[in-house]
Amino acid sequence: MGSGISPNGFNPSTGIRAMAKATHVWEVIEDVLISLTTSGMIPDDQWKGWLKDLQTRPVRKCIGATFGATEITSLMRKEATETTRRRDIKVAVVTDESLVRGIVTAARWIGAPINSFSWVNAKDAMKWLEVTPPLEAKLMHWLDENRRKLKG
Repeated sequence: MGSGISPNGFNPSTGIRAMAKATHVWEVIEDVLISLTTSGMIPDDQWKGWLKDLQTRPVRKCIGATFGATEITSLMRKEATETTRRRDIKVAVVTDESLVRGIVTAARWIGAPINSFSWVNAKDAMKWLEVTPPLEAKLMHWLDENRRKLKG
């Protein structure tokens, strides 16, 4: 039996799991900030760029799509929550991760304008955000293209 870091990043000698870095891409399309994130921790530089756009661009709606278990820190969650509340931005999360969907449900129960949708119901997210059909087509195309690029 060898020792060392396992493929999932767990180091048995320290009991610590190294967090893999996610890839986080985003764009503002009309009044929607749309993003797609792979599994792992969002790197600080990508988070700061996304947050700056959320805070400063003319955004009324936000779509955060993930594949895999995306991780953010409590500070990141606080920054995003405070910004969406202050700017009255409605948020839809598209993911198949049940833990993420559970966190979103809990946030909605306490009044946050947020909802989650599975990937097969991504179009329901567009309807919930009340985007126009032409904008829905643009957003779905963006998600499809970027998901294809990031999954390889």
